[in-house]
Amino acid sequence: MNTFLSLNHHMELPDDVFRLLRDAIYKRTGMWFAESSKYLLQKRLSPRARELNFESFQKYFYFLQYDPRAEAEFDQIYDLITTNETYFFREPAQLAAFVDEIVPDILSRKSFNKIRIWSAGCSSGEEPYSLAILLEEAGYYEHATFEIFASDINQSVLARARRGHYRENAFRATEAALREKYFVREDDGAWRIRDEVRNRVSFGRLNLYDEARVSLLGHLDVILCRNVIIYFDDASKKIVVSNFYNRLTDGGYLLLGHSESLIRLGVFSVEIVIVDRLAQLDLVFAFDLVVVRWLSFLACHHIPQCRVLRMRCPLLPQERRIGRRSFSKRVGAVRRRIMFDFTKS
Repeated sequence: MNTFLSLNHHMELPDDVFRLLRDAIYKRTGMWFAESSKYLLQKRLSPRARELNFESFQKYFYFLQYDPRAEAEFDQIYDLITTNETYFFREPAQLAAFVDEIVPDILSRKSFNKIRIWSAGCSSGEEPYSLAILLEEAGYYEHATFEIFASDINQSVLARARRGHYRENAFRATEAALREKYFVREDDGAWRIRDEVRNRVSFGRLNLYDEARVSLLGHLDVILCRNVIIYFDDASKKIVVSNFYNRLTDGGYLLLGHSESLIRLGVFSVEIVIVDRLAQLDLVFAFDLVVVRWLSFLACHHIPQCRVLRMRCPLLPQERRIGRRSFSKRVGAVRRRIMFDFTKS
């Protein structure tokens, strides 16, 4: 039996080499792999190491440290270790809030009708294409301009996103009428997104951890980073969320996935406004919020039936409950806002 192979037929990954490899990935991307993730790296990187004719992970890591081709190889590693599970119209309540509340609010405050949107960690493109379709369905393109930029660190999924070809599994939450309207059935059974939708989205490779590159995006009105920051530890979350903050315009929105939390980044007591789209009520509750720079970001757990959450900072202690009209008047003073979807899937 080959001594370099473990019983599961993957190349053996010693603990010390795992930590060195993990730290090298973390230093470049902020993505954190705990001790429990050792097998994941072993499983996904063993075939790549063998493809390059390395007999051990020690030699593979030496190559990553000293070979001039190392940075290009790290790009290959990112493609192998990132998880890219997504589908069209994922977390629909949040998307409904985007169309029904966020876009009208931004347009009402702008002197020119242009909204810039960033889908960060877009994977194979289902999220930004979903946004483009929803904006078309709502008729917004008739009286406003939208720039949708979508990014990912994984080059292979970006190539798939640009092609715009999808299998049935990508449409698990898509109405048949929308699929027929915005996609074309191909001979191989896949669905190709129509060019008029594809042309509304631009794609690019971007490392969310790279502040200099992120700054080149300019200022944005809406940032979606859903089900992405769960792969970062607290320290790298602070950097990534700070990068988001620096890119948001005054009164801009950040949308995170409902499985994500910033609760451990720090604590700052302030009040938030919860807008329940079912009951149409505005309620104010006190929660602990995290501080990123001088901006406080909402951090709490699931709240039943809650669809939209807007944070206001600062709030006076006596502002324990406000009505919808009062909320609408005062919310424009906020420098940044954050919105989550807390509806359980």
